Parts: sequence; C-alpha cells; structure tokens
Amino acid sequence: MSDYKSRADEVLLSRGAHNHEAWLKEQVSEAMDKAERGEAVYYSAADAEEIMNNRKAEIAAKHEAKE
Repeated sequence: MSDYKSRADEVLLSRGAHNHEAWLKEQVSEAMDKAERGEAVYYSAADAEEIMNNRKAEIAAKHEAKE
C-alpha cells in the first residue's frame, strides 16, 4: 500500500507542477503581450520595494485584526 500511496502522491505532485507551469506560461505571455502593446507599467527598485512593503503591511494588519 505504501508503494501505491507514494505513486499517487507523485502523480498528484506532477499534475500540480504541470498546472503551475501552464499558469506561469500564461502569465508571462500576457505580460509580454501587454508590454508589446505599450500598456506595461515599470517601477524603479525603490518604488517596487515600497509597494511590496505596503502590501505586506496590509496583509499583516488583516491577519492581526482576525486574531
């Protein structure tokens, strides 16, 4: 039974990896299309870091509020 379970886990993980790969390819393709149409928005490293820090703070605040 453990051989069956490990094979089943392997198949499920493989499917998950495949789904993630397909999703990632779609995201990259959409981003490249957007860039080619001139619709992409570019941020400096400092701006990107500030945006991410703000998002992290928002997420942390939501989780703290639930506790």
